[in-house]
Amino acid sequence: GEIFQGSTIGASEIFGEIFDVYPAEGEFFTAEHVRRKDAVAVIGSEVAEELFAPQDALGETIAIKDKSFRVVGVFPKRGRVGLFDIDDAVIVPHTTAQSYLTGKKHYEEFIARARTEDVVAITVRYIELTLRELHDITDPDKDDFHVHTQADIAQRVGMVTGILTMFLTSIAAIALLVGGVGIMNIMLVSVTERTREIGLRKAIGATNKDILTQFLLEAIILTTLGGVIGIIFGASLSFIISL
Repeated sequence: GEIFQGSTIGASEIFGEIFDVYPAEGEFFTAEHVRRKDAVAVIGSEVAEELFAPQDALGETIAIKDKSFRVVGVFPKRGRVGLFDIDDAVIVPHTTAQSYLTGKKHYEEFIARARTEDVVAITVRYIELTLRELHDITDPDKDDFHVHTQADIAQRVGMVTGILTMFLTSIAAIALLVGGVGIMNIMLVSVTERTREIGLRKAIGATNKDILTQFLLEAIILTTLGGVIGIIFGASLSFIISL
């Protein structure tokens, strides 16, 4: 059969509820499936398309590490949901994953949802205290775990975005400066090469202001056209890359 390289995630029956993503076809596995360590899976749209299109994936069987899993649900096309790309994910009961796929008896990651935004900080504190107690840790500096909230992640992303924005702004400023110097030099060359034209215009009554206005207008038209062409080219390139 077809081979698909995706990410297999062992989860509980409330995975969909926490991330607000539900199968478009079939349904999510239940607490009973988790308790019995059933070999059932809910798959992303890309997995279904790659392995079973144009047939329906529901009820079909997929093999993960030589273990056969029955497809009980297919997610709609959603892209990233929290920390996962749901489109190429295969979600199986965490008990099944531990018994047949990872062989580990411990959990690697918990995802918890606070009742309201106001209790997030205290929830994090309780989680830290509970884990320290379970792991016999007295010194907080020796924690063997990390607790992250959505706010922490958003802050980090904001920091990275801010640095990138500054970096791109400085590159744009340097490019404008270099471009300005280039145009200034070209206009100076243009003036020295067009002394005949300037002399002829002065001979028929043009003032210094008229000559200056002409050269400034030429520079403005040149820079505006260059800017418009640059914007069109940049926007087109960005659009092509995003596709």
